[in-house]
Amino acid sequence: NMRLSFDYKFLGIQYSFTPNFLLGNNDDSSNKGETKLTTFRIRFFYSERWRQELNFRNIRGFYLEDLQNQDQEGIEYKLFPNLEIETIGGKTFYIANNDFSYRAYENQTERQIKSAGSFIPSLSYYYNVLKTNQELTSELNLTRINSADVFFQFGYMHNFVINKKWVATLGLHPGLGINRSDKFFEDNNFGYSKEKSTNFNLNLDINSALAYNNKNTFAGIKFNYKNFDYSNRFNAEIINSNAFFEFYVGYRFGEVKPIKKAFEFMEKKFGL
Repeated sequence: NMRLSFDYKFLGIQYSFTPNFLLGNNDDSSNKGETKLTTFRIRFFYSERWRQELNFRNIRGFYLEDLQNQDQEGIEYKLFPNLEIETIGGKTFYIANNDFSYRAYENQTERQIKSAGSFIPSLSYYYNVLKTNQELTSELNLTRINSADVFFQFGYMHNFVINKKWVATLGLHPGLGINRSDKFFEDNNFGYSKEKSTNFNLNLDINSALAYNNKNTFAGIKFNYKNFDYSNRFNAEIINSNAFFEFYVGYRFGEVKPIKKAFEFMEKKFGL
């Protein structure tokens, strides 16, 4: 996955995609198929302590391990190249300690001078649409799942300053939320049914980072783990968990006067 971002003062804009020239994106079609991931994110600060994120994500192309058809060469995979998931939503959170720099962790637009930590309560809200895009048969087929998630997390993050140019970050964010799902079934004889379910979930985010911050250049590595465990006695639900590493490098360009004036106007107008 490749990510490009623009960060200036209170605003951040981010776009990510899966380019074919990266290793792993163009050589696994024979067994696991091809997956396309596109993400668009806007991040901004209402103030030094209040922060907002808005996200859109599209994933297309999945595979399933077929444990019943293993052979000497390994596990077989069932491919679902047209299965698609779209997610739109956001996150609002509050940074309790103004001495902790969230910007130093996320986008390197600030430098943490002295080690500090902060409690970070947050509220997240997402709407998901899963489309199977499969050919209908005479039996009822799952064609779509619409679901909404709302969850609260009470997290804590800490920046450890190693020296003036290096900082390490650790964060833990446990939470509790609720999920509402509507499943839609159809067949080729125009049969139709709908199934509703409501589930509570326990969730956990863990993040860590090591970053280098110089005058014009910066770089770092991040690790993030997310897990959502839904509780439902009657239905098997998707357990959503993922872990990823991210390596980034960046360069700070000189300010462009028209952009600087526009941001200064918005800062004065809205008190940002």
